[in-house]
Amino acid sequence: MNRIYIFDICGTLYRSNTTFDFLEYFLKDTNIYYRYYNILRKTIVWRLFNKIAVKLLRMDMTRIIALCFLKGYTYDELKDAAQSFYNEYLIPHQNVKVIDSLKSLSLDPHNKIIIVSATLDFIADIISRHVPCQSCYSSQLAYQNGVCQGKLSVDLLGRKVEKIFADFERYFEGVYTDDLSDMTLLEKAKEKNIIVYPKTKEKWERLLKKKGWNANIIAC
Repeated sequence: MNRIYIFDICGTLYRSNTTFDFLEYFLKDTNIYYRYYNILRKTIVWRLFNKIAVKLLRMDMTRIIALCFLKGYTYDELKDAAQSFYNEYLIPHQNVKVIDSLKSLSLDPHNKIIIVSATLDFIADIISRHVPCQSCYSSQLAYQNGVCQGKLSVDLLGRKVEKIFADFERYFEGVYTDDLSDMTLLEKAKEKNIIVYPKTKEKWERLLKKKGWNANIIAC
């Protein structure tokens, strides 16, 4: 029986919010409206507005609006841009310890590596070609005749567990994540590998103490 290991992408394999870092990489020099929006979304007022929208409406308005800027691009155009983004941005922002762990685990034929992330499909597709994995799950943009509609057809934000449990057994050998919302995934893992940044260190310490878990902490 295969031992299943789950790896997150954003903040775990790479020190990056890959969706927004890609959008900035792809649009900053070609779309003046996105440049203005990128400034707006980082303001305190907008962040407060979005936090309320997420809490009350379960809608991430920052993300919803940002994806509108991809409308009209073909999947192939986005994938080609994502390859350049991977080469120029993600490789320098690798979490080397985590990447090395993934590669080491992949050498055992009894281990199955699954990448799961709420990032966009074309980004996850490129990443999955460069790291050894058997399956890759991500959010999916809506396309019509191969052209992006500027919205999602499948959103894994906060829904990773539902997607994985639909296809795989409900217990995993190990999970690697930095995401505080991945607690349900971690509950089902024998090995809990937490990627901790300075801004999340105290939150993770409180959560792990509350749960009484022994976790492998990977400091970044």
